[in-house]
Amino acid sequence: MRRLLAFAAALLAVSGGAAWAQGSVTLTRAVSSAKFQPGGLVEVTLTLGYTGTVELTALGGFETVPTGWSASNFTGPNRPEIMEVNTASGRLEYAYIAMPAAYPVVLKYTLRAALGDTQDRAVSGRALFRAGSGNEQQSAEATTALFYDAPQDDTVTLARQAGPTYTAGTPLPVTVTVDHTGTGILSDVVVRESLPAGWQVVAPTGDGAPTTFTLDPKTNVVRFGYAAVPAFPATFTYQVIPLVNVTGAKAITGAVRCKVNGQDRESAEVSTALNLPSSEGVGCSAASCTKGGGLSVADLVVWLLTAALAALCPVRP
Repeated sequence: MRRLLAFAAALLAVSGGAAWAQGSVTLTRAVSSAKFQPGGLVEVTLTLGYTGTVELTALGGFETVPTGWSASNFTGPNRPEIMEVNTASGRLEYAYIAMPAAYPVVLKYTLRAALGDTQDRAVSGRALFRAGSGNEQQSAEATTALFYDAPQDDTVTLARQAGPTYTAGTPLPVTVTVDHTGTGILSDVVVRESLPAGWQVVAPTGDGAPTTFTLDPKTNVVRFGYAAVPAFPATFTYQVIPLVNVTGAKAITGAVRCKVNGQDRESAEVSTALNLPSSEGVGCSAASCTKGGGLSVADLVVWLLTAALAALCPVRP
């Protein structure tokens, strides 16, 4: 059976020195649920968007699924002609022979989690395309976190204080309190926080600070781990740094994962809404922005550079 990559190599090959055509494909992914049960199903929706000055002459892509998971072929009216679950690479590969008539194109497939899988996972992928007679190109990689849906234990809780507003590019403190009120024996305590895309995190501080923290740059999920079970309630503060060109309302969501008497358990999920004040020139929402309502960071930088150059260079008569 033909593999996608062999197909793409033949379809997208161009002579040396061919110019890059003007065009860009975007790939976004949505899932029916970010949480899964071992052996359970997760429906995945892909959206392929295209903007450019010429028509696409090739379009395909791949989805890399977690090890041991299975993926169905695409369903619905926009199914590509070539679809294959490549067990060797762990990819669901696809390509169109006849280009779609209109964009965006919506594709759907289904993942089945491996039996016995209780680890957090992720699915990632890219679109492959050629615009006009240009070279092969790839979209930016899109990665979606998938969390094992551990049984909830109400004796374990997470509370979070942040915002409710934030400023683009300015560190924002986030205070987390972990508590346990039951008689069960806890172990492997981890706080999982899902941050807005692109936001950075600063190491936690405080008496109840965890001993380790890791940030997955693809999913922007940060995990704070304890080498030993802390004294409850355990409170610590970390900082997040929003993007300088951030837009709209954001949120931080998370939970405490642990073992109670040796069994995987999780607190209730907690979400904290963060809003960018409408008075900010950067990142205001469409509803709160008016034409000429403020300079973007890029505009401000250009303005400052222009002003500086004007001051240094006198105008000739």
